[in-house]
Amino acid sequence: MRTDTSQQRRDRIRTRLESFYAEMGDDQKIDPKTLSTAKKHNVYIYFFAGSLNVRCLTCSQVWSPMLQAGGKLPRQWWKCPRGWECN
Repeated sequence: MRTDTSQQRRDRIRTRLESFYAEMGDDQKIDPKTLSTAKKHNVYIYFFAGSLNVRCLTCSQVWSPMLQAGGKLPRQWWKCPRGWECN
Protein backbone atom coordinates (compact mmCIF):
# COMPACT_ATOMS: atom_id res chain seq x y z
CA MET A 1 0.00 0.00 0.00
CA ARG A 2 1.37 3.41 -1.00
CA THR A 3 1.68 6.17 1.51
CA ASP A 4 2.69 8.98 -0.84
CA THR A 5 2.42 12.56 0.21
CA SER A 6 0.38 14.88 -1.96
CA GLN A 7 3.62 16.42 -3.29
CA GLN A 8 4.86 12.98 -4.38
CA ARG A 9 1.55 12.33 -6.18
CA ARG A 10 1.79 15.70 -7.95
CA ASP A 11 5.37 14.96 -8.99
CA ARG A 12 4.35 11.54 -10.32
CA ILE A 13 1.48 13.07 -12.33
CA ARG A 14 3.74 15.84 -13.65
CA THR A 15 6.28 13.23 -14.80
CA ARG A 16 3.56 11.27 -16.62
CA LEU A 17 2.25 14.41 -18.31
CA GLU A 18 5.74 15.45 -19.39
CA SER A 19 6.38 12.05 -20.96
CA PHE A 20 2.94 12.11 -22.61
CA TYR A 21 3.64 15.54 -24.14
CA ALA A 22 7.12 14.43 -25.21
CA GLU A 23 5.51 11.67 -27.29
CA MET A 24 3.02 14.05 -28.92
CA GLY A 25 3.86 16.17 -31.92
CA ASP A 26 4.00 19.94 -31.55
CA ASP A 27 0.74 20.20 -33.49
CA GLN A 28 -1.12 18.30 -30.76
CA LYS A 29 -0.08 20.34 -27.74
CA ILE A 30 -2.75 22.57 -26.26
CA ASP A 31 -1.73 25.96 -24.90
CA PRO A 32 -2.67 26.38 -21.21
CA LYS A 33 -4.38 29.70 -22.07
CA THR A 34 -6.63 27.77 -24.46
CA LEU A 35 -7.52 25.33 -21.69
CA SER A 36 -8.51 28.13 -19.31
CA THR A 37 -10.66 29.69 -22.06
CA ALA A 38 -12.35 26.33 -22.62
CA LYS A 39 -13.12 25.95 -18.93
CA LYS A 40 -14.53 29.48 -18.75
CA HIS A 41 -16.87 28.83 -21.69
CA ASN A 42 -17.97 25.36 -20.59
CA VAL A 43 -16.39 23.34 -23.41
CA TYR A 44 -14.06 20.34 -23.47
CA ILE A 45 -11.10 20.09 -25.87
CA TYR A 46 -9.67 16.79 -27.12
CA PHE A 47 -7.79 15.27 -30.04
CA PHE A 48 -9.33 12.47 -32.08
CA ALA A 49 -7.71 10.97 -35.16
CA GLY A 50 -5.24 13.85 -35.31
CA SER A 51 -7.78 16.68 -35.31
CA LEU A 52 -8.78 19.08 -32.57
CA ASN A 53 -12.35 18.65 -31.38
CA VAL A 54 -14.43 20.79 -29.05
CA ARG A 55 -17.46 19.52 -27.14
CA CYS A 56 -20.08 21.74 -25.54
CA LEU A 57 -20.68 20.54 -22.00
CA THR A 58 -24.20 21.99 -22.01
CA CYS A 59 -25.76 20.41 -25.11
CA SER A 60 -23.07 17.82 -26.08
CA GLN A 61 -22.58 19.26 -29.59
CA VAL A 62 -19.13 18.39 -31.01
CA TRP A 63 -17.31 20.46 -33.63
CA SER A 64 -13.84 20.79 -35.06
CA PRO A 65 -12.72 24.39 -35.56
CA MET A 66 -10.62 25.13 -38.64
CA LEU A 67 -7.12 26.06 -37.52
CA GLN A 68 -5.59 29.19 -38.99
CA ALA A 69 -2.03 29.62 -40.21
CA GLY A 70 0.47 28.65 -37.56
CA GLY A 71 -2.03 26.32 -35.89
CA LYS A 72 -3.92 29.15 -34.18
CA LEU A 73 -7.57 28.80 -33.27
CA PRO A 74 -10.04 31.19 -34.94
CA ARG A 75 -11.80 33.93 -32.99
CA GLN A 76 -14.60 32.64 -30.76
CA TRP A 77 -13.67 29.03 -31.51
CA TRP A 78 -15.41 28.05 -28.27
CA LYS A 79 -18.89 29.19 -29.39
CA CYS A 80 -21.33 26.32 -29.73
CA PRO A 81 -22.53 26.03 -33.34
CA ARG A 82 -26.06 25.26 -32.18
CA GLY A 83 -26.40 28.83 -31.01
CA TRP A 84 -28.44 27.93 -27.96
CA GLU A 85 -26.39 30.36 -25.91
CA CYS A 86 -24.77 27.39 -24.23
CA ASN A 87 -21.60 29.31 -23.64
